[in-house]
Amino acid sequence: MRNILLVSCLFYWILTGMTQRRHGTYPLLFGFLAGMAVAFFCFCFLPDAFGDEGFFLSILATGVGIFCGVWMERFSIRHIAEGAGFTGAALFYFFTQDIPVNSFAVILLTAWLGGYCLYMACGVILPEDAEKRESFFAALGGCIGFLVGTFFRFMG
Repeated sequence: MRNILLVSCLFYWILTGMTQRRHGTYPLLFGFLAGMAVAFFCFCFLPDAFGDEGFFLSILATGVGIFCGVWMERFSIRHIAEGAGFTGAALFYFFTQDIPVNSFAVILLTAWLGGYCLYMACGVILPEDAEKRESFFAALGGCIGFLVGTFFRFMG
């Protein structure tokens, strides 16, 4: 799952660059990558943070991450903020996967990153300010990406 995640982040940055240059939106592809991100955060990234040691602290940190996502959504650099969050979480996961999540700093950072990235991914899958066709393709891509991400997590 680690390699798939890093390739997805790289592809996300390529799509972001294409969006900036060609003024396209690519809702199906962004939705697909966001759906894979939701599967990753739900099944790989966040479960370790919600262990016995810091459950309520993790809920609080996740809420703060969601609040930061709401705050970042106001700016016009949305795809860059999403890509930075996804890449930061992927690198954090990549380098700390073999370390047990038992320190409060790691638990807080994991929960905060997870909340931020889940909010951003859901914003890609269900965009508020898009037209119906764009919203449909983003949601379709999100569903397909979630199924593919879940498959890779449990079958791969």
